Amino acid sequence: MTLGVIRYGTDVTIERPRFDGFLAVLVPLCGQLAVEQHGHEHVAEPERSMVVLSPGHDDSRVRWARGTTVLALKVESAELNQALRWVAPQADERPFVASSPVVTGSASRAVIGTAQLFTDVFSRIGPSKSVPLPLARRLREQAITTLWLSVPNNHTDVIHQIREVPKSAHVRQAIDLLAAESRAEYTVPDLARAVHVGVRALEMAFRRDLDQTPLQYVHRIRLERAHDDLRDLGPSETTVTEVALRWGFPHLGRFAARYRAQFGEMPSETLNSPAQ
Repeated sequence: MTLGVIRYGTDVTIERPRFDGFLAVLVPLCGQLAVEQHGHEHVAEPERSMVVLSPGHDDSRVRWARGTTVLALKVESAELNQALRWVAPQADERPFVASSPVVTGSASRAVIGTAQLFTDVFSRIGPSKSVPLPLARRLREQAITTLWLSVPNNHTDVIHQIREVPKSAHVRQAIDLLAAESRAEYTVPDLARAVHVGVRALEMAFRRDLDQTPLQYVHRIRLERAHDDLRDLGPSETTVTEVALRWGFPHLGRFAARYRAQFGEMPSETLNSPAQ
């Protein structure tokens, strides 16, 4: 999976033959982007729509107006197909095909939000260090899940169809897996795979049994584990940043806000408080 910003200083037309190897998402940040398929032209504009060139789409012609800046996300088809198994285990084997080459509404905002999260993480970690593996996996799976859930596609109806709510045993199994973590290891899709249900089905079970989503539960439990580390280790042994990243919170501002809401003090206050 790759993420970047593309800008041309002049009008550009790109002839793109059908290619089933990857999905390309182009989100205009400024300017205008047009895509033509089957003699029909679709136009994407900032904050309104984005271009999605997916496996299964025929030849396309993409035109960039001068000065157009685009956020580009590319995901290999094999990764998308593998992800479908845990997003919707009941889905068939067909590859991802977007319903239209231009997608409007909330989908582009969801993609931009995911890209912003990547940017925040990379800027905090810096170019000389690698992203911790559990955090990298979480970012990757969030991006792919966002595409499956937000971009209308040939599996959308199946993804959002809940055939059977799993038994409470699945919730207990997920809770046990989280309790055994020594750092942020499981994403919500990981948990769903481990207990042999789909992501949506696991969410329904958590809402029914605990009145919260799996992600809300994960955040609460990991905040508690972060609180324990900050209290027990002290400033000579760790930092707030290290603890936040260990427990899967890449955005330190959001981590601090959630931490304060749950414990009534900032993470730095816990870290620097006298040992109990």
